[in-house]
Amino acid sequence: MNKDHEINMRVAEMCEEYFPSGRPPYKFDKTHSHILLHTVWAAYIKQNLAVLRGWAWWNFLQYMQRCNPNVPAISAKLFPPPERMSLESQSKFWNVVLAAKEFRCIYSGGIITSDDFALDHFVPGLLLFTINLGI
Repeated sequence: MNKDHEINMRVAEMCEEYFPSGRPPYKFDKTHSHILLHTVWAAYIKQNLAVLRGWAWWNFLQYMQRCNPNVPAISAKLFPPPERMSLESQSKFWNVVLAAKEFRCIYSGGIITSDDFALDHFVPGLLLFTINLGI
């Protein structure tokens, strides 16, 4: 058994052992497929959700700025605007650029052509980062 697995199992055992006292905020169910929040911690999270959400977003924004130093106004790209403007003029610009020079996808390494590119106002993955506790 590897060391990480041993540590994970010990954490799960400790959460189970101390859960009745309210010390750990969560424990795993018997199948280890779900996390169960302690009622005391669930109440705390519910009461302080706005503060916790703001803290999480602030730290996520700091992380994204560190990882994307060349993306201007990244904080304005966390949430979609109520109305989106057309990207037609930007698409025309990139069609001209792609016709003049070869660019490769940073993920797949494939050549980007005017037939297979898409523009968006947001940094990929930002909208996947949401806090939804079902509260």
